[in-house]
Amino acid sequence: MKRIFLIVVILFTNISAQSVDTNNLFTKYYFGIFGGINFNTIPTIGGSLNFEASTRLFSNFNLKACVGYSIIYDDISYEVKGNKSFTIDSIKKIATYLYDVNKIQYTMIPVNIGVEYFILAGNLAPYIMAIIGYNFSNSEEQISKYYDGIAGIYDNIDEVPEEYKMPQTQLENGSSFTAGIGIGLRFNLSASTKIDIRYVYNYNANTINTNQFLIGLIL
Repeated sequence: MKRIFLIVVILFTNISAQSVDTNNLFTKYYFGIFGGINFNTIPTIGGSLNFEASTRLFSNFNLKACVGYSIIYDDISYEVKGNKSFTIDSIKKIATYLYDVNKIQYTMIPVNIGVEYFILAGNLAPYIMAIIGYNFSNSEEQISKYYDGIAGIYDNIDEVPEEYKMPQTQLENGSSFTAGIGIGLRFNLSASTKIDIRYVYNYNANTINTNQFLIGLIL
């Protein structure tokens, strides 16, 4: 995390070291839509959709803002034991249950700002980038198996086995600070249309870090 944060800070503070060309400052604006995948491990691939607006800050720097929608999965397994109440013919009963979780799904809306530094200009333009922002997120257990009444059905809570009385741990929603670094390649299809391919490594403070591959259209 320290390395990512240091790179982000360097790229952002490097802007102040550039000689300002007022003829280029904020003279061009770009809008893009990106789609792709993100993952921490290969079996847990999720999707991403990003909307981006950017403007020329200096001759080789772009400033951008981005909002997106992403699904990521934490490849984690555990089991949950508990109990629940129900009624049969107006008689209250308590049933035990057990379910297996094979991963956690995080549905995220990331809101970021960032910079792009273009190494070369032209019809084929490689660049490096850095972003910082915040992920608005919620989480959901992905259940692989569910066993109802596995340890019996009882008339009152005192009869329930102790391991099925334990309070369940509340799942964190995953909302957190995020930062990322990446590389990309931009192709000029025409004077006003570009194709952008990029890879971004994202640090997410309260969830898992992800690798992200995106392809987008910029106008």
